[in-house]
This record gives sequence, structure tokens and C-alpha cells, in this order.
Amino acid sequence: MKTSFKFSDDGLSAQIFLDDKYLGDVVSNVMKQKWSIRPAYKVPYNFLGVKKKLYDSSYIAGKELVNLYNFFFPACENEIEGVGIDLSEMLSFLKMRD
Repeated sequence: MKTSFKFSDDGLSAQIFLDDKYLGDVVSNVMKQKWSIRPAYKVPYNFLGVKKKLYDSSYIAGKELVNLYNFFFPACENEIEGVGIDLSEMLSFLKMRD
């Protein structure tokens, strides 16, 4: 998994990508000299404190944005979304039913 940062021309914000998928932005608070995250995905109400947290660098804020995304949307190879089983297991089960 490759994380990439695309900084704005003024250097006060950056777009965060994970394997070319846009996750959101990290934005600098000039007065406090800290960075905050703005996810492009919905964050549950219980986790709104994470969005308000301030970070010392754009790198740390970007990594936190990626970690938050991976927490909410874990990577699943060949897994049928919502079912929780592998695609090959599902196909073998369907073949045995006949």
C-alpha cells in the first residue's frame, strides 16, 4: 500500500492518497503551527474527536488519516463485502449444493 501526498501551491494543505484513492486532506493551522485532518469519507459521531486533534507535521497527520481509513475500511482480498467469506469459498459451497 502506497501513501502519497500532493501539496497545494501555498503549502498549507495536502491531499492524501492511498494506492491512488483519495482519502482526504491535511490542513495547516498557521496560528497554532499544527496540522489537522479532513477525511473525504464519513466518520462516525463517536470518532469526531479524531478530526479535531492537531498534529505536529503533515506527515503524521497524513499517516493518521490513512490509519483511520484502514480502521473503518479494512483491506479484504477477494472477500465479498458484507458477507465475510472468501469468494472461492462461496463458489465451492455453491458447487457442492447441486
